[in-house]
Amino acid sequence: MEGPAMAFLAATWVVLGITALVCGILAQRSERALHIGRYALGALFLGAGAAVNALFLLTGTDYGGFADASYLPFVRTTWRSIVAPNQELWIGLLVAFEAVAGLLVLAGGRRAEVGMIAMLGFHVALLSFGWGFYAWSLPMLAAIALLLVDGVAQPQTADGLGRFGLGFHPPYRRLGRKVAAHRFREGLKVFRTRRFLIGLDKKFQQEGAIDGRPASESVACDRKLHAPHTR
Repeated sequence: MEGPAMAFLAATWVVLGITALVCGILAQRSERALHIGRYALGALFLGAGAAVNALFLLTGTDYGGFADASYLPFVRTTWRSIVAPNQELWIGLLVAFEAVAGLLVLAGGRRAEVGMIAMLGFHVALLSFGWGFYAWSLPMLAAIALLLVDGVAQPQTADGLGRFGLGFHPPYRRLGRKVAAHRFREGLKVFRTRRFLIGLDKKFQQEGAIDGRPASESVACDRKLHAPHTR
């Protein structure tokens, strides 16, 4: 890519990264921030990651010097001897990984959980490629971790998941389910008791007179006796 295109790409990375970080900080208090941060991460990996690397690969960009700034000899040697000679394979796998991670995060639910964990691992590995990557990877690790934790901590919704749709179930959610189950059982008992009393009332009416009175009159008198006294 030429200078203006690279500048635009760098600006896109920075804007999406800052958006994810700010939304991660605000997500504890804002459901909208949680969703915007998730979309920013998905767009970053799917658009500014997978799509751009695929374009680089198709245009013949050389990745041979990508690991030259690494402070680990093992990373430099492995990259030069294994990755660089077969960059179509390895960069192709990188493109597939970034695309899958981005799609998982955008999909939400348990898939977003898996996608964010994959993104965390990616940025941890990126730290080994040089000190300069710390300026990018550390803020992104913070952003992803905040969004992941805030998504887990959101209150449970009607579908049994958090607002972010993650698959974790903290203790307070399990407690909430126990309370809901207890209330359901109690409500079922009340419902059955009411059905029994209604059936008993109908049975008395069908059996005829009680204490020498018509059934309807007897039931009406009993209701008056048990009704609360009002002035």
